[in-house]
Amino acid sequence: MARHGPRPTPIQVGPDRWRLRITTADGSRAQRTITGTEHDAAVELARWLRDEAENANRADQLAPDGIARRPGTVGELVNEWWALRSDELSPATRSSWRSALTRHVLPRWADTRPEHVTVAELEDWYRGLLDGMGPDRIKTIRGVLVGVLDVATRRGDLPVNPARTARTPKGTKRQVRPPTPEQVRALIDHLPAGAVRTFVVVMASTGARRGELCAVRWDAIEHAPDGPTLIIRDAVSKGDGAGVQTRGTTKTNRVRRVALGDGALAVLEQWRIESEEIASQLGVTIGPGSFVWPQLDPTVPYGTRPIYPDTVTKAFRRARDELGLPARLRLYDLRHFTVTQLMGAGVDLQTIADRTGNQRPDTLLRFYSGFVPERDRDAAGILDDIVN
Repeated sequence: MARHGPRPTPIQVGPDRWRLRITTADGSRAQRTITGTEHDAAVELARWLRDEAENANRADQLAPDGIARRPGTVGELVNEWWALRSDELSPATRSSWRSALTRHVLPRWADTRPEHVTVAELEDWYRGLLDGMGPDRIKTIRGVLVGVLDVATRRGDLPVNPARTARTPKGTKRQVRPPTPEQVRALIDHLPAGAVRTFVVVMASTGARRGELCAVRWDAIEHAPDGPTLIIRDAVSKGDGAGVQTRGTTKTNRVRRVALGDGALAVLEQWRIESEEIASQLGVTIGPGSFVWPQLDPTVPYGTRPIYPDTVTKAFRRARDELGLPARLRLYDLRHFTVTQLMGAGVDLQTIADRTGNQRPDTLLRFYSGFVPERDRDAAGILDDIVN
């Protein structure tokens, strides 16, 4: 199966010696050690990745995990359903559904005959998944299994699809717990200067989504008369393997203009200088249409392919863990940080919604009203002064 994550890079293990590590088409880890320059290692790694991508494409024609299944089992239905549906899916949905199949559905149900799958067993399985998984993800897994067993009902092999009847548990929604200003500053200070540190600063300053920032190009930073502005036009989503797809629009299908503070602008300008130095070393030029945060991919010119989203997420997690911050803290929580800080400062909900790309201000009120106790204390003081 193709690798789901950022593109690997050569690791130097000695003078002119490099270790290459990838996840192969069958899902196993593999490594090689070669002798030569870093460029030689990058070229060999690119060639190896292309070979594995071809293997993964051949495997996809058979099954989501490239394994033939025993006739008359749920596993066989998975292979048949995947062959029918996978080409219709967007890269992000394809990646999500294949993960649901290979990590959850197949390990539990692959060797089970469809007529032996019961509603009671499914509901018990769903409840077990709640340990470490959110209810929305369980609903995705249920939806995939419904489609798989529908293959048997259409063929007349299964009179009723038990997955359609079985209910998923409600669970409890993930509690929104934004990081404190001290935690955000500690993370920024801990990250080394460069792409990821700049990304985190801009995300915390604008409240933009991860995929939106991955898609930003240098011509989206304008020096308007009223101050610097970041134009958010589109977003990228994860595809199979190390691929990304530019969607051409944001999640809400709206272009928005977000004011940049002097601090965020200074960090971006410094990163522009560093990025141009990298480009110069690679023999290319950064232009207006170059991605602000590009992939370091030896197979394409620097600046022409957006950074893989999980590259930023994994660097954020490493910094979080090295600082000993709570494991629950996610990169996405920087959006929560932006919203709660602005609400606490008294910024009106419409401005916050416009800045962060939320379609409805009342959504912010429902999600975040419990995170501004300081403002409630201020309100108590104002009323107390009036009344007393």
